[in-house]
Order: sequence, then C-alpha cells, then structure tokens
Amino acid sequence: MSEKASELLARARAAGVTRFLVPGTTLVDSEAAVELAAAHEDVIAAVGIHPHEAKDFEPARDGAAFEALARRPGVGAIGEVGLDFHYDHSPRPRQIEVLEWMLDCAGRLRLPVILHNRESGNEMHALLARRGAGDLLGV
Repeated sequence: MSEKASELLARARAAGVTRFLVPGTTLVDSEAAVELAAAHEDVIAAVGIHPHEAKDFEPARDGAAFEALARRPGVGAIGEVGLDFHYDHSPRPRQIEVLEWMLDCAGRLRLPVILHNRESGNEMHALLARRGAGDLLGV
C-alpha cells in the first residue's frame, strides 16, 4: 500500500470515517483495492471495469482472472461498472457487453453492484428491465 493511501486513511479516520469502500475501475486498480482491503479491516474492496475502460476488457481473455479477484476476501461488491455515453471512451456495444458480463458475475457471486450511468439512462433502464430485477442488488 502506498504511503499516500495510508495517510489518507489516517486522515479520514481522524475525521470520524469508520468504513471505506474502494471501487476498482480496471483489473490493476481492482487488485490494489483488494490489497488495501486485505491490509485494513475497515476497508471493503469493489472490483470492476469502468465503462471508459471496457475497450480493454475481453471477458473471454480476462474474465477468469477478474472473477478470481472478485472471490478474494475483502471484496464486497462489483463496481464501478456501467455505461457512459458522454465521452464514449469505449464503444457503446463494448460497454454494454462488459456491463452484461459484470452483472452476470455479480449474480454468480451474489455481490451487489456499483453502477455508473452517464447520459445512458434509457439504455441502462432498458438493459436492467430486459434482465429482470432478480436478485441483483446495488447502487
């Protein structure tokens, strides 16, 4: 863990923060979130692929590693995942594909999701409605 992370956690604790949720946006920073959670009882990791980074995530290539990471102790959610049609850093069809895979993973692992939704409300609503609410939890 970086010294800066330790300092930030210490400052937050001194200000009265008692629990932390650290979301991942790539495989690399999701791993860092899991390591932070392993080192601190008051930190919960979320692992995810942000819609901006969806272009670099291939479920067939990266899915097993992601799911193994999501099964590690200290992981409490899948996120930050979703759709972002404001910047379109990743093609929209890829964002949708990766989000669908992440929601499937969350369902398999029975973890809540942290959704990102920017200028994609209609598509997000349609996707979630098509899938049905099921047991999916999150924010």
